[in-house]
Amino acid sequence: MAKGTNRASLKLNERLDPQPQHGKCIFISHQKQDRDIAEKIAVFLMDNGIDVYFDEMDPNAVKAGENNDNKGIVEAITKGIKKSTNMLCIISKNTQHSKWVPFEIGYGYEKKPFVLLMGGVKVSDLPEYLQIATILPVISEIVDFENHLVKLEVTGGSRMINEQIISDLFKK
Repeated sequence: MAKGTNRASLKLNERLDPQPQHGKCIFISHQKQDRDIAEKIAVFLMDNGIDVYFDEMDPNAVKAGENNDNKGIVEAITKGIKKSTNMLCIISKNTQHSKWVPFEIGYGYEKKPFVLLMGGVKVSDLPEYLQIATILPVISEIVDFENHLVKLEVTGGSRMINEQIISDLFKK
């Protein structure tokens, strides 16, 4: 199976084209404190042939963040969302302090976000606009999404997503 690409790593002219190059591209929305799990999910998706946009792998977004260049951050994020076909929102207790996750979700809501709840966050804790999004209840849906791109088999049937399962899944 061909590996997916981090769309931020494409050549400048390919990044500026608002249309996805091919197939699915998942924009990964996360709070900075959840970077490690977001990166593991990004790598997992790419290893399974799914393109992603992950801001931590976008040199323009990283440079803008280091320079406190809010305009540059907005430009990088909006380009990433435009290039994506779907959005995966990693929601943890850290997210309530995020200034960027609500912006990303609002800007990209037409991408029909999928929500991955972490750290004991419940659906009832979510803002109303996310309560009606697709909440990912089982591991296979991280990569299954709508079109059964990749099916991850989990022995013992469906299991709820939580940090331990994610940790087990991505253990090296």
